[in-house]
Amino acid sequence: MTLTRQALDAALDRLERDVAEWVTHLREPRIFRKQFDALCADIVSQAAPEDAEHARDRIRVILARHAPGSERQT
Repeated sequence: MTLTRQALDAALDRLERDVAEWVTHLREPRIFRKQFDALCADIVSQAAPEDAEHARDRIRVILARHAPGSERQT
């Protein structure tokens, strides 16, 4: 199923809210990244081809905002 841009943004908004909560309970950054990457892959796979880069950009912003440094831990 391909998400509309509006549905894609709603999914990314939910992801951001969840991440903000997860990092308050984070014990092991690698476990966070595994779970986060799986969720992101699912969201991006549902994006229309023309929206995939938009989704990846939003995901990078979410990581930078809520889990700084985690992008270097993979």
